[in-house]
Amino acid sequence: MAPTPTTPLWDADLDGLGDLYELQHGSDPISADTDSDLLNDWDEIRLGTDPRRADTDGDGLLDGQEMFHQLETGEWVGGWEIVYGSDAAGNPLRTWVSSDPLSIDGDQDGWTDFQEKTFGYHPAAPNAGTQLTFESELQELLASGVYTLLTGSSPPATRSTLTRRSPTS
Repeated sequence: MAPTPTTPLWDADLDGLGDLYELQHGSDPISADTDSDLLNDWDEIRLGTDPRRADTDGDGLLDGQEMFHQLETGEWVGGWEIVYGSDAAGNPLRTWVSSDPLSIDGDQDGWTDFQEKTFGYHPAAPNAGTQLTFESELQELLASGVYTLLTGSSPPATRSTLTRRSPTS
């Protein structure tokens, strides 16, 4: 229901923020999640994120992707799973982590939260940054003439060796 001077509701979108407050602060009084980032406007105000900006810190993850939280439907969303080791039988040990939607790199290790999520790292534990890139693999080939190709995601990877041939062979 759109707010009008005669609307009996003080909070038309039921996000916990009054319509007048939302109008004064630029959020949408008829949308509980103005920026569609999976955090409602009230949660954004409470957390200090911007309800008008889907990615407050500009790290490439929506605010709602960074925060592990429960939606009004009861569904838990946000954060990501990481593997932090293995048990005696070799089974991966997993946990769910989340990052700070107000900091591009919460652990100050030089990896943005988006990169940490992409590579399956913990955003609050500094890492050494040993992830190979295509550029580093190409430099290895150009320097040696023998290229060790790593396939798969971060360890464990599968190795195969390619040898550069001359154009006449």
